Amino acid sequence: MEQEFAQLIEVALAEDLGTAGDLTTRSVIDEGLRAEARIKTRQAGVFAGERFLRAVMDQVDPGLELSLEVTDGAELHPGQCFLVLRGSARSLLVLERTLLNLLGLACGIATKTRRYVELAAPHGATILDTRKTLPGLRLFSKYAVRAGGGSNHRLGLYDQVLIKDNHIDAAGSITQAVEAVRRHLGETVVVVVETRNLVEVAEAVALPVDRLLLDNMTPAEVAAAVTLIAGRRPTEVSGNLSFATVEAYARAGADFLSIGDLTKNIESLDLSMSLVPLNRT
Repeated sequence: MEQEFAQLIEVALAEDLGTAGDLTTRSVIDEGLRAEARIKTRQAGVFAGERFLRAVMDQVDPGLELSLEVTDGAELHPGQCFLVLRGSARSLLVLERTLLNLLGLACGIATKTRRYVELAAPHGATILDTRKTLPGLRLFSKYAVRAGGGSNHRLGLYDQVLIKDNHIDAAGSITQAVEAVRRHLGETVVVVVETRNLVEVAEAVALPVDRLLLDNMTPAEVAAAVTLIAGRRPTEVSGNLSFATVEAYARAGADFLSIGDLTKNIESLDLSMSLVPLNRT
């Protein structure tokens, strides 16, 4: 994951600095000026960022010092200073926007995830993310989901089989799709099957699959499906999940709730950085 973070940071810095670098900072700030940068949040939220903070600093200036007052998953309060950086004022100003963009995004995902987790947890349901992530931000987003208390679904098309409606319609039936997967990939790969109604649930639960996905069902339909499955397979709900509905689906008895909203509709946490010169004469 560190390699993916490094690549993301490299791209973010490159689009900010271009080929000319920070024209303003290079013109205004003395090369020898040292400073302290204080990162604060203007909003309540959940922190995520331990895994990539040092990488941002190292790509700009490995000599920068870091003092982080919180850990991933910690609650942040409005006005709280949770991170202090020290070193070259020029370096701190160069990394400011990239650092705030990445931190704000990660904290925003963690904050939203925590809210869903708190709504679902009393009913025993686990919150999962999805592949509905911005291009290039898959692992970054899933890291932030974990910081918020959620769990990760498959990372991509390569690490788990998820037989969806289009696969089923093209194959001819759920049974034919599952048989094809087991024939090609064997018995060790995890297979999740999407079902759209109780008839499909009854077909799928009798097959060698690892989990049943109950797609776009009402809470009442989910409860009926859970009763029909009777513990023979773990269940996952997708579709129609929001802050307004997640408790009803959790109460219906599903084991997992997969929510695209975690990483698709992101509101970054509002963060700021203030610079305090340390050796200005």
